Amino acid sequence: MDAITMRFIRGIYGREELPFIYFKDKYALQLLSYSMEADTSIAAIKKSQLGFLLQKPILKHISASLSNNQLEKTALQNFLPETYHAFGITIDKWGEKEKKHRKDSYYQTTRPGQSLVLQLNFTAEHDKEYYRLVKPRRKDYHPFRICSHPVAAKNRLTMAWARIDLDFDTGEVLIEEIQNDWLRQVISLKKRLPREKNKARKHWIFNSIAGTPESFAEYSEQVIKPYHKIWDEAILSAAITFCKEELGLHEVYFHTYESGNKLKECEPPRSIYSKLPKRFNFELTKKAPRFIRKCQYLKKTLRKGDLSWWKFFCG
Repeated sequence: MDAITMRFIRGIYGREELPFIYFKDKYALQLLSYSMEADTSIAAIKKSQLGFLLQKPILKHISASLSNNQLEKTALQNFLPETYHAFGITIDKWGEKEKKHRKDSYYQTTRPGQSLVLQLNFTAEHDKEYYRLVKPRRKDYHPFRICSHPVAAKNRLTMAWARIDLDFDTGEVLIEEIQNDWLRQVISLKKRLPREKNKARKHWIFNSIAGTPESFAEYSEQVIKPYHKIWDEAILSAAITFCKEELGLHEVYFHTYESGNKLKECEPPRSIYSKLPKRFNFELTKKAPRFIRKCQYLKKTLRKGDLSWWKFFCG
């Protein structure tokens, strides 16, 4: 996006951390509430395009407690189970200053310029257990964080992030990517530990932490496990929430595997760009976002490539 838009958004949100509550399948409540103008009967929802969401355990729980078979919009918006995760959202930027042409693919932006980065940072409960069990020797260095990626500053620990391009004139959002490093790094180390159990020289990570292989095993099994189950839906839900409720943008696009591979010059994981958008009821379209079609740098590529995009309207 252009530098003026970036400065405007970061001027508002760049110095604060926004609270974001998430629990498994919360996005299902979110999507239903966006589609409802008022209270709606369960029967009507079953017949709608979002009827499949009623099969989610959390919606079965809510539906079972209804006395009149009417689902209340405010009940969906205010529902909070006994167990939930209190994340924090920080905002940053990623990319290079706007140019007429993109010289390299390092930043993996669709059009020249910068992406808005929405960082979903771990809960306070996670951080407490991380410092107790993993025990990084330096407070400014964390072995599961890749500092060359768009993670949070000021020692906040980022679980996942979304890179976003947007245009206020067209009212559109393009989610460039969602990704996490922390969880993948933990999994990688966990897989390697059994092979290195009898070696005198332990994995290099244990030179940067005071925790033991045993305390790391407890961290990976007890602390991190719940986040593996929700990280992708949580960050996509956070991105949609921020764009709709904070920025007032309702038309959300998401790369398919093919469009991301072609336009960002990278090979993303297929499941993130195929299965996840389907869960959120994104629909395939051959039309790119209007602000992408207007980009002079991309016009030739868009004409030649037979590309599809995921599109979602959060009314």
